[in-house]
Amino acid sequence: MKKIIGIIFLMISLVSFSSSAKAPYFNLKDQYGVVHSLENYKGKVIFLNFWATWCPPCKKEMPDIENIYKEYGENKKDVVILGVNSEKENEVKKFLKDKGYTFPTVIDENSEVMRKYFIQAFPTSFVIDKEGNVYGYVMGGLTKEQIKQVIEEVLKK
Repeated sequence: MKKIIGIIFLMISLVSFSSSAKAPYFNLKDQYGVVHSLENYKGKVIFLNFWATWCPPCKKEMPDIENIYKEYGENKKDVVILGVNSEKENEVKKFLKDKGYTFPTVIDENSEVMRKYFIQAFPTSFVIDKEGNVYGYVMGGLTKEQIKQVIEEVLKK
């Protein structure tokens, strides 16, 4: 029953966001020094996850995000997994390295991207379609099954 309620909430949250809203673009470096721009990912489905090192629900979903990142080809195919963190760069890098997470996380130290996306809670995840439109978003942790379900749905569009 809990799983069904979670899926219903996820679908309501995702459907309630206007599908014609363009995702705010940004250019930020990840933990490897690579600059990521959403404009460069047009034609791909993007799972954008805002998280913090101190956030328990973030920590819980991160192993699943890492697994999905690997399952979908480490951003080399039709799906891009991208984290966003607004803490100090050295703290983010240390956390990711210590935990063994390799999915790219852009560092937003001045919280510019967080403001553009109106982030109010961690984690918050957005799914962006191939045309750069926000398909939907969810505040709160997601399971691997929920993330994959939404990604697959958007890939079929």
